[in-house]
Amino acid sequence: MIKKRLLELLEDALKYIKEQIIWKVLGLISQIVIVICISKIISKVVTVGMTLINGREASVSAGSFIKYIVPAIICIVLRFIFDKKETESSFNASADVKKILRQKIYDKLLSLGSSYKEKVSSAEVTQLMTEGVDQLETYFGLYLSQLFYALIAPVILFIVTCFISIRAAVILLVFVPLIPISIVIVQKIAKRLLNRYWSMYASLGDSFLDNIQGLTTLKIYQSDQYAANKMDAESEHFRNVTMKVLTMQLNSTSVMDIMAYGGAAAGIIVSLSEYSQNSITLSGALTIILLAAEFFLPMRRLGSYFHIAMNGMAASDKIFKLLDLEVPAEGEEDFPEDADCITFDKVFFSYDKNTNDKKTNDKDSSDRDIGTKDDSNKETSNKETGNKEAGNKEAGNKEAASFGKVPVTDTALSPSDNPDDIGLINRQKEKGAVLKAVNMKIPKGSFTAIVGVSGSGKSTIASLLMGRQKDYQGSIKIGDKEISLIKENELFKNITLVSSGAILFKGTIRDNLAIAGCNRSKDKECASNESAEPKSAHNESANTITDELMLEALKKVNLLTLNSNAADSNATDSATNDKTITIKKDNSQIQTDQIQSNSLQNAQDIKTNILDMEILENASNLSGGQKQRLAIARALLHDTDIYIFDEATSNIDAESEEMIMAAIKDIAKDHTVILITHRLANVVDADKIYMLKDGCIQEEGTHKDLMNHFGSYA
Repeated sequence: MIKKRLLELLEDALKYIKEQIIWKVLGLISQIVIVICISKIISKVVTVGMTLINGREASVSAGSFIKYIVPAIICIVLRFIFDKKETESSFNASADVKKILRQKIYDKLLSLGSSYKEKVSSAEVTQLMTEGVDQLETYFGLYLSQLFYALIAPVILFIVTCFISIRAAVILLVFVPLIPISIVIVQKIAKRLLNRYWSMYASLGDSFLDNIQGLTTLKIYQSDQYAANKMDAESEHFRNVTMKVLTMQLNSTSVMDIMAYGGAAAGIIVSLSEYSQNSITLSGALTIILLAAEFFLPMRRLGSYFHIAMNGMAASDKIFKLLDLEVPAEGEEDFPEDADCITFDKVFFSYDKNTNDKKTNDKDSSDRDIGTKDDSNKETSNKETGNKEAGNKEAGNKEAASFGKVPVTDTALSPSDNPDDIGLINRQKEKGAVLKAVNMKIPKGSFTAIVGVSGSGKSTIASLLMGRQKDYQGSIKIGDKEISLIKENELFKNITLVSSGAILFKGTIRDNLAIAGCNRSKDKECASNESAEPKSAHNESANTITDELMLEALKKVNLLTLNSNAADSNATDSATNDKTITIKKDNSQIQTDQIQSNSLQNAQDIKTNILDMEILENASNLSGGQKQRLAIARALLHDTDIYIFDEATSNIDAESEEMIMAAIKDIAKDHTVILITHRLANVVDADKIYMLKDGCIQEEGTHKDLMNHFGSYA
């Protein structure tokens, strides 16, 4: 059971497998010498004893025993050394396999980019990198070397025993292939069962991870018992499959034992028969008896490794399935410098890639047709909002004439009056595309807002701009370069996305802010900080952000007063008490200056403590507003030309929303900002607003213009 591709992938580990085989063979040769020496010694002792019993004198010299004892002792020592070397080679092979495989999986995830979750679940990746790789560790560390050794050992033993008894040697050799034959039969039965076992194992892991992550939600809706019962049923199903695997393993083990012990017994019987007929000597018979087990032990041990190896094969299929995932076409161009705008030109997109293989004669279509599969959390919309929009639009149509021509584009039907465009949109609607003929122009340094109800395609636009989705139809350009041709790391370096689900890691605030790293304009400042403060743990490289920059970012989002440690409050209270006591003692100017100095020092200590504040898992010790503000502070430190805020103010209190919007508007003063939201109150000051509905740009213009238009926005 050898998978050629697996050996080619892990070619570096093969040298350790070869070493294992060599040490095993040398150990076997040592064992043969030990057995022969022991047989000679026993034969000598028995011969002397029989001579004495018969009343005859027996001349025994020490040299006749020493010539067997010394080689036996030397071979015992050598056998110990060879076994130790074999264990070391096995460890090296296992360690090398784990390192290579995990690096391969990690590199594959990097090559898949930020959208890898669309192709494989995080739980499955975790299982493959832990349990799956561990199964292959056994396959390479034990099974492969034992497989080749099990083929070599019987041949060596057959050659040795042929010098003693050809009949016994042939009998022993004939029984040896019966073990691998039984293994092959079991393999055919076990392969399907083990694939099912591994699939159930991965599925159970997915369910467990989902239930742990959503435990709070399950508790809130009192559905924890339902989830527990469902997981119990899955666990019971997995237990049944596991018991079938164990039953198969035990049955196959019994068959292999019968073959091994039966073959050894047959060889021993033949050797004893020949000894009784004086065809072989006593030492020869003892040698065959002691070596008979060695004929079958390698194959027997191979059988015990076989079941683990089968698990490894099932795991390797999953790993290769991951490694074989198609890598999105990687851009090769740099981010355009001084790009004057971001342009969307008749952009279509769908999450369902199955329709990409369908042929279409639509105008301006490429090989990438559009299907349908929107995110499940974006499928529902508010009926009352829709009814209100319909009423407003009808009213707007009646009153539009009284306003005359307003600077608003209504694109409810198509991006132009071209009948071909109208037909293209209608056909894409039938396919259920998420975005349909979207046209937008976002000038450099502008504050642009994209609004619309849930499921209208707002977040999809953010995903396209970040390069997470490349399979779109139409054109998206930054400056004069198509976004799909720009390197992903260049996009990340120049565009920052802050979403409602921004991740904060367990650690300190400093750790979370340091993730942003220094970007372009701050490099020199960070580098100078490195030389000025080499002792600080968070200034280990020239790409690290200074405490001053972190505090400045926290100040902009109003987080400097954030306290989670009682020590901070105690420090403030202590400073206030000291001030009061000192004033009571003496009101001189000198003491007042001292008080002010102490207060400033305490304030600085509190600010430093803010950076050292511990963030718990999932930032559970912060409010929703504090999480978002900290995420925006981290985005500020990234210092990119373009910022995208995707529902950054959702699910937070009004006070935090006001602070966040103030920070966003401050960023918009000298950066290109794209604000995606369904709260129209937040986009009043936007330079331009795009109203999305059903994946189309329904309206566009300023807040004032759109309100006067009395369309869906109003």
